[in-house]
Amino acid sequence: MPQKKTPKRLAQYINAAIVRSPKLQTEISKEAGYSTSNNLTMIKQGKSRVALNKIESLANALNLCPVTLMNLALEEYEPAIFEFIQKKSTLLSANEQAIIAIYRMYAGTKEPTLSESTTDRLKQLFLELDASLPKRESVE
Repeated sequence: MPQKKTPKRLAQYINAAIVRSPKLQTEISKEAGYSTSNNLTMIKQGKSRVALNKIESLANALNLCPVTLMNLALEEYEPAIFEFIQKKSTLLSANEQAIIAIYRMYAGTKEPTLSESTTDRLKQLFLELDASLPKRESVE
């Protein structure tokens, strides 16, 4: 008996976004540029890939961050390209990358909106982190 394939992370992410969306799947499909909602069903079940040229329209239809959706797609479909982009196109330090990795780990399938109070709390956290770091000498 063949084993049932478990949907990959991208499929799970899209499925969770569809479940959260107030829109019907047919509406989402139309907004994303698919001719039928069956395309979306196959994507969320992990039976079909999202065409990379549809990532942005699908993200917009689901009110998701297109960059996050593209990252998930590239990580799953084209891991070598994803790894190259991650290594070569970032101007972030290793610690900054770690902060983003922690954020992504806890954000999961949600794309949180930063409220003013959350932004203030993050600023305070970074001020506390800065205070614990050794001071750099200024270069003139």
